[in-house]
Amino acid sequence: MNKKTAFSVSKSTNFVLLFAFTPKKKRDIILKEKGVNQVRTVEIADFMEMENVNLTKIFAMNQVWREGFQFVMKNPRATSAILWFFSCSGIFRTAEGDVIEAPRGSVVYIPEGARYTLEFLSCNGFPSTVLAEFRLTDGEAFALAGGIRIMEAEADDTRICSLLKKLVFEYSLPSKPMLKLRRDVYGLLALLGESEKYKHIDRRGFQTVKRGIEYLQKDEKQALSIDEIAKMCFVSPAYFRKLFKEYAGVSPSEYRIQRKIEHAKELMEHSALSIGELAHALGYDDPAYFCRVFKKETGISPSEYQKSTKERQTKESSYGKDTSLGME
Repeated sequence: MNKKTAFSVSKSTNFVLLFAFTPKKKRDIILKEKGVNQVRTVEIADFMEMENVNLTKIFAMNQVWREGFQFVMKNPRATSAILWFFSCSGIFRTAEGDVIEAPRGSVVYIPEGARYTLEFLSCNGFPSTVLAEFRLTDGEAFALAGGIRIMEAEADDTRICSLLKKLVFEYSLPSKPMLKLRRDVYGLLALLGESEKYKHIDRRGFQTVKRGIEYLQKDEKQALSIDEIAKMCFVSPAYFRKLFKEYAGVSPSEYRIQRKIEHAKELMEHSALSIGELAHALGYDDPAYFCRVFKKETGISPSEYQKSTKERQTKESSYGKDTSLGME
């Protein structure tokens, strides 16, 4: 084999990579892809309201990179990607001359059609990054507008982290559950879209109820009533409900229930709390009422969800080791 070039195939993902070695220079990976030079872009606010979006070419994996290693996307990307810098940081240098620094813990969106170099820094854990790839279509391919950008500076939102981890696990299974993969990518895009939308809240006429929106998004127990939240914003309950629905697309009460259910799922995935302890953590005085609400929203009981989560995590410990890209 030529000393300057070697090929490696990851059997667990059927992902073929070309390794290019240059003496006394940094080693580059050139990912050979076919793509188009121009891809239609859609603003994320418009994307969140689209009805006929389809996902294809879904792919997910853990990755391991060396300090100072450079990944070169020489040709336009054939898919969009979300990259979580789990235990490293990185610097993007785009073909247009932009430089984007991605700190450790950040989540970055990379659109289809992008060309760039990515240098990995401070790599000291496993995985270095978590990658999710997909193609957005509505009859024709499109990407989210704005180019390469950081969507979460610190991914402390465990909903985003959990979905990325689930995607890697589900993609690693011998028989890939495509419906689940699509569901999780849709969920990931919705969360990132929600985060992006919140960044521009002051420019969209919702600054009056900003404190109330923050409370409903971040407070775990949700002890305040909607009327009390409206009072906190110095507006009437009716006006708060009106503005919040314009912002979120659902009423404050519906949003609160959805957020509590998502938080319940997070707690069940990352803790060993009993159903009673879960209910109390979420602000429910009656565990039985919490169980009824959870089943109404998800179709299964909390105990059934806990059981399925434990089974998935057990399988994940077996399959998860095969989804990494090792760089020696």
